Amino acid sequence: MSDIVVIGSFVADNVVTVKEFPKEGQTVLGDTFHVYLGGKGINQAVAARRAGCSVDMFGCIGNDSNGDAFLKLLEEEKIGLKGVKICSHIATSVAQIQINAAGENKIIVIPAANHAYDKKDLHDAEPYLKKAKMVLIQMELPQSINFETIEMCADLGIPVLLNPAPACPIPNSILNKIDYLTPNESELEILTGKKSSTLESVEEASQKLLDCGVKSVLVTLGKRGVYLSTNSQKKLFKGHSVNAVDTVGAGDCFNGVFASYLVRGKTIEEAIMAANAAAALSVTKHGSTPSFPYEEQINKYMQS
Repeated sequence: MSDIVVIGSFVADNVVTVKEFPKEGQTVLGDTFHVYLGGKGINQAVAARRAGCSVDMFGCIGNDSNGDAFLKLLEEEKIGLKGVKICSHIATSVAQIQINAAGENKIIVIPAANHAYDKKDLHDAEPYLKKAKMVLIQMELPQSINFETIEMCADLGIPVLLNPAPACPIPNSILNKIDYLTPNESELEILTGKKSSTLESVEEASQKLLDCGVKSVLVTLGKRGVYLSTNSQKKLFKGHSVNAVDTVGAGDCFNGVFASYLVRGKTIEEAIMAANAAAALSVTKHGSTPSFPYEEQINKYMQS
């Protein structure tokens, strides 16, 4: 049993780098192609583990070469894998990712095995949830699974961090059971129906989520940093200026590291600062999990 349980996705990322994104109907020549092991679930699990926490991962992979690679990654990172379901009838999820010269990205995800994780699998995970200090969820599994996980954790008294990506409307009956909600600007707009182009509008939209019962809202703003909103605190934590080459997985890195520092007794402010630093380090390298820093690297960067 581990400090953090991640219930989420596995996605094999097929990453192409290109100077400029093609316009509709246009063919362009790319620069490089790589396959990385990603998906918001496994990304956050690896980030949390490297930041110093024990982690158990729950989700579904196919009985294929990508699935085998994920099992190897879990073993190498020393992440608990007893909750990983292997399906013989469906492939491991894949994503097609384009990254331009500015480090911006466009992503298409094929859910495949991620959507084979069902309610029986979730209830089999309950003994692990009961022992966890925090449960991390994203939205690449079926929404029925995500929402039921939140309700289970609320009944068990286990704090939940939901990274609402890809975003969709969430009913108030679920929002009021979330301890930490971590949208980016576009996800915040989808969740609230409010524009979030300025800091003032981010604050207004965040307050709407607090009014619905969310305990803490952390809006990731890219290089501008992170905006924290609770009923007792509103604060912008500024981002770090780095040479970004690949922003894929930066948000996942933030979530995993934030959770890891928080469950080990750091304050929410300390956890945000560590997660901010880790996310900044991650965008200076290509790939999602290959770019995630370890605890000593995070602390060294903050000290410098």
